Amino acid sequence: MKNSRKKRRIVKKASEKELFIIHNITQLFSEEGISLDNFKLTLFPVREHNLNIDSDEDTQIDVQNDFTVNRDVIKDYTEGQFVYMRRNKKGEIKLSKGIKDTRARQHIMTNNRLRAQIALGSTAPEPTDFKLSENEQVFSYHVNVGHGNCSFIVIDSLHGTKIWCVDSSEWDYLSKKSYRSNIEDCLTYISEKFNIKDIKIEKFFLTHPHYDHFSGFIFLIKKYASTYAEFWINPYYSFSSTSYNNLLHVLNSCLRSRTLKIIESYPWNNTPNISILNENQLILRSKPTGGLTSLRKLIASGKLASSNPYTVQKNVNDSSIIYHFKFGDKSILFPGDIEDLGWENIKNCMPYLSRANYYCLSHHGSMNGHIRSSCPAKKPINDVRLCSPLVDVLFIQGRDGAYPGIINKKLLSDFKITHPLKHIYRTDQDPSKRSDPLFFEITWLNDTVVYKF
Repeated sequence: MKNSRKKRRIVKKASEKELFIIHNITQLFSEEGISLDNFKLTLFPVREHNLNIDSDEDTQIDVQNDFTVNRDVIKDYTEGQFVYMRRNKKGEIKLSKGIKDTRARQHIMTNNRLRAQIALGSTAPEPTDFKLSENEQVFSYHVNVGHGNCSFIVIDSLHGTKIWCVDSSEWDYLSKKSYRSNIEDCLTYISEKFNIKDIKIEKFFLTHPHYDHFSGFIFLIKKYASTYAEFWINPYYSFSSTSYNNLLHVLNSCLRSRTLKIIESYPWNNTPNISILNENQLILRSKPTGGLTSLRKLIASGKLASSNPYTVQKNVNDSSIIYHFKFGDKSILFPGDIEDLGWENIKNCMPYLSRANYYCLSHHGSMNGHIRSSCPAKKPINDVRLCSPLVDVLFIQGRDGAYPGIINKKLLSDFKITHPLKHIYRTDQDPSKRSDPLFFEITWLNDTVVYKF
């Protein structure tokens, strides 16, 4: 009896401590492109799940715990872990593991359950095959959402206008500013330009489960998703933040009500317009608990190779799905926030990132997304510049100064050397350095870029 009371007191004491999930551990670089021994550590508070599909409560994260730390602070930790945080007498940040906290276990179990339901309910995509011609034009729109990504692809054809969305952030958790109005203004512009009375988005694509890439999806799904819209996601990668679990809950609710279809973002679901450049192997945050036995159905189906069916990526950015959208002889590439270790598993990019005409630079224009040391063609490279000599339009989604090294001057100067005739377009300013645009539009027929304020 005494031991039971003591155990309850320990659990109660732990539950009174503020619990966090490690959202980001990002290596910092100098403006000269030199890696520093400092890291940006971002901790998201763990809160009660808001599993109400009609609520917007969770769309705005108030992050008070964003620190620059040295390697010693984070050497025993990875993104996605639950921790407690304190400062010692010197004011230094100290972390301790919170995996045994009841709230952490609840979040992990919820995440596992929701991802399993999504994977079981997934289906094959619509086999789209749109072209690029006089009667079928393509435009893309890249919205200023502060530190984050949000893009729309519009296919205008004789059979109607189709709208696809690639990542969507609406709340800059670093500046604590909402950008939902910019997204709304972009969709209003699309509605007026293409004479659409009722905007509907038919496909959604998520590159990876970081907040600055998915925080706007719940709002867009509730307001703009067409019936049986597709949501492309990697359901096998675990990340148990409160906000991501809430998105997974919304997806499950839509799946049960048959208002949304789940598509697994893997090459076995490629279509003539949509290609996944990642390998045919699951991208996981940790080794499967059942080993290869737990993957036997996917291996037996031929979706996964029996020799190397999965890769483990502790860094969430390196779990990024690389989407390649091709219409006729034009294409656009979204690599999410993939970094060097993630690039090691990308073999389907040959030749030259599959000859993409439009390329969104990885990880908001940081050196982390610029560095690439492995080439499937066995060519000596140090970064992505030699992968993209044929690109017509380079662009960055993010906010300069969001944290040190974004947008990195070394990256900009590198591209000026190898791509002297190409301007790098940015969502936070236009080429004349006029700041805070709403979005910019790329017309694929003639490669023109127009900003809207």
